[in-house]
Amino acid sequence: MGGLDVQNVIDRPGVTDEEIVAETRRCIDTYGEGGGYVVFGASLSMYDPMQYAPGGKLFTISQTCEQYGKIY
Repeated sequence: MGGLDVQNVIDRPGVTDEEIVAETRRCIDTYGEGGGYVVFGASLSMYDPMQYAPGGKLFTISQTCEQYGKIY
Protein backbone atom coordinates (compact mmCIF):
# COMPACT_ATOMS: atom_id res chain seq x y z
CA MET A 1 0.00 0.00 0.00
CA GLY A 2 1.27 3.46 -0.88
CA GLY A 3 3.68 4.75 -3.45
CA LEU A 4 1.87 7.71 -5.01
CA ASP A 5 4.03 10.82 -5.22
CA VAL A 6 1.51 13.26 -3.80
CA GLN A 7 3.92 16.15 -3.20
CA ASN A 8 5.42 16.34 -6.67
CA VAL A 9 2.51 15.04 -8.74
CA ILE A 10 -0.96 14.55 -7.24
CA ASP A 11 -1.19 17.71 -5.09
CA ARG A 12 0.94 19.89 -7.37
CA PRO A 13 -1.02 22.92 -8.59
CA GLY A 14 -1.79 22.61 -12.28
CA VAL A 15 -1.20 18.85 -12.47
CA THR A 16 -2.87 17.34 -15.53
CA ASP A 17 -5.00 14.20 -15.76
CA GLU A 18 -2.28 12.71 -17.96
CA GLU A 19 0.32 13.22 -15.22
CA ILE A 20 -1.98 11.66 -12.64
CA VAL A 21 -2.60 8.66 -14.90
CA ALA A 22 1.14 8.28 -15.55
CA GLU A 23 1.94 8.38 -11.81
CA THR A 24 -0.78 5.87 -11.01
CA ARG A 25 0.44 3.53 -13.75
CA ARG A 26 4.02 3.90 -12.51
CA CYS A 27 2.91 2.69 -9.08
CA ILE A 28 0.92 -0.21 -10.50
CA ASP A 29 3.85 -1.26 -12.71
CA THR A 30 6.36 -0.91 -9.88
CA TYR A 31 4.45 -2.51 -7.01
CA GLY A 32 1.57 -4.45 -8.55
CA GLU A 33 3.18 -7.59 -9.91
CA GLY A 34 1.52 -10.60 -8.37
CA GLY A 35 -1.50 -8.60 -7.20
CA GLY A 36 -2.44 -7.33 -3.77
CA TYR A 37 -1.08 -3.80 -4.21
CA VAL A 38 -3.27 -0.89 -3.07
CA VAL A 39 -2.56 2.53 -4.58
CA PHE A 40 -2.56 5.07 -1.77
CA GLY A 41 -1.10 8.41 -0.88
CA ALA A 42 -2.03 10.80 1.93
CA SER A 43 -3.14 13.55 -0.40
CA LEU A 44 -4.74 16.87 0.47
CA SER A 45 -7.23 15.99 -2.27
CA MET A 46 -8.62 13.24 -0.03
CA TYR A 47 -10.38 15.90 2.05
CA ASP A 48 -12.25 17.43 -0.90
CA PRO A 49 -15.36 15.40 -1.82
CA MET A 50 -15.34 16.95 -5.32
CA GLN A 51 -12.08 15.13 -6.06
CA TYR A 52 -14.02 11.84 -6.05
CA ALA A 53 -16.44 13.07 -8.74
CA PRO A 54 -15.77 12.74 -12.48
CA GLY A 55 -12.99 15.16 -13.38
CA GLY A 56 -11.47 15.04 -9.90
CA LYS A 57 -7.96 13.81 -9.09
CA LEU A 58 -9.11 10.85 -7.01
CA PHE A 59 -11.66 9.88 -9.62
CA THR A 60 -8.83 9.76 -12.19
CA ILE A 61 -6.70 7.62 -9.87
CA SER A 62 -9.62 5.23 -9.23
CA GLN A 63 -10.47 4.92 -12.92
CA THR A 64 -6.83 4.22 -13.79
CA CYS A 65 -6.61 1.54 -11.11
CA GLU A 66 -9.82 -0.08 -12.28
CA GLN A 67 -8.87 -0.09 -15.96
CA TYR A 68 -5.08 -0.38 -16.04
CA GLY A 69 -4.73 -2.43 -12.87
CA LYS A 70 -6.71 -5.29 -14.38
CA ILE A 71 -3.53 -6.53 -16.09
CA TYR A 72 -2.30 -7.60 -12.67
